[in-house]
Amino acid sequence: MRPGEDEPALFGTSPAETGEIWRKALDFDLYVSSRLVFDLILPLLTGADDKDALRKTARWAHDEIARLEADIGERAWLVGDQLSAADLAIYPILEPTIRFTITPEPVEMGLGFDAFAERYPRLQAWRSRVQALPGYEDAYPAAWRRMDEAS
Repeated sequence: MRPGEDEPALFGTSPAETGEIWRKALDFDLYVSSRLVFDLILPLLTGADDKDALRKTARWAHDEIARLEADIGERAWLVGDQLSAADLAIYPILEPTIRFTITPEPVEMGLGFDAFAERYPRLQAWRSRVQALPGYEDAYPAAWRRMDEAS
């Protein structure tokens, strides 16, 4: 995209929208993302043995994701009517959370992410919009591509 009118206003078009974008992005970053990474994704990737702890974290994660589902409502994006910095801050943590919890072992543990699309239809539609953005395919992690090809 060229700078100018074709670009989304990533931090909103009004002071209220800018504040909401920052609030949503920072709330997720400060209160959600580190727990998703350290208490769910990394233990799954390293073969952690404490399945009860993973289930507890998954329940907490579903509560947080349900809040996002409710917040998005009928909008296409997390804040306002266009792509914003909130979408770009939250997607890169939410997507690997889903990706690494829908492999066979987490599914067998009953973590509940294998039904993401049915459980969170608004966020699933949002994920599809993010994945359709220009440049998404270029930013797709090479390691994920290799995993996709192997499965």
